[in-house]
Amino acid sequence: MRVLGLVGGIGSGKSWVAARLEAWGATVIDADRLGHDLWNLPEVCSAAESRWGRKILAPPHVRGAVPGDTVSRVDRRQVAAIVFASTEEAKAEKAFLDALMGPLLWQQLELRLAEARRQAVSSVVLDAALLFESGWNRLCDAVLFVDATSECRQARCLRRGWSIAEWESRERAQYELPRKRAMSDFVLENDDSSTYEDIEARLRQCWRRFLEMDVEEATGR
Repeated sequence: MRVLGLVGGIGSGKSWVAARLEAWGATVIDADRLGHDLWNLPEVCSAAESRWGRKILAPPHVRGAVPGDTVSRVDRRQVAAIVFASTEEAKAEKAFLDALMGPLLWQQLELRLAEARRQAVSSVVLDAALLFESGWNRLCDAVLFVDATSECRQARCLRRGWSIAEWESRERAQYELPRKRAMSDFVLENDDSSTYEDIEARLRQCWRRFLEMDVEEATGR
């Protein structure tokens, strides 16, 4: 089984790339979704509340009133406002969150990969914005970096309803993009100056090269 890591800046179009690769037969593991699901664990909610207080709890009508409902009690937007704030204190808060969630998420990723092997899956795409920051690239045979200009990425995020301040704070929380690009094995240019057909053709080429590459060629970064 081969594992391709998928990284890129915020608004680069990773989700679209993951969807195309899934349509072409890959099994996609979305690290962000797994991270969101961890907020349903009582121990995670308890630790977060102990750290930041009840201000991070979602209003009762958001939590869900159906018995067995798995909707998290934590409002992730409130947590994001704390850990991505442009303050010195935010660094310590993000470090706490990383220490809380990191080991649990690593465990979930390993379980998902083990399950894919048991099912004889031939190719997996690990979609993870913080692939390098968290060391998850060690689970991959190669990495694809999705690139787009900062102006293009910011415009996409603003169309989603983000503020410029929110976009900038998320950018600061990640490795610099030239560093990620240099650490990757494949690069896909995905800005608005290209047509959908051109971008898809380039992606097909990257995917074909990955499937055809000798595992020994993988960087292992």
